[in-house]
Amino acid sequence: LIQSKILERVSKTNFYTILADETTDISQIEQFSICICYVDEQIFSIQEDFLTFIPVYDISGEGLANTIKETLK
Repeated sequence: LIQSKILERVSKTNFYTILADETTDISQIEQFSICICYVDEQIFSIQEDFLTFIPVYDISGEGLANTIKETLK
């Protein structure tokens, strides 16, 4: 429900970016934290919202890009 509300706000703006940061958790699994940064045109400010954590199994450039694309679908 929270993600739906965030995506509803993002769909109303012309400017946004995806932020992805990779780290290893305590169980030694690599994970992406994915956030979205966008301009909230109703209050004229930049917002940054957390979307999800995603496990990463392929840390090559192509693997990371594919993980981001699949997650955002």
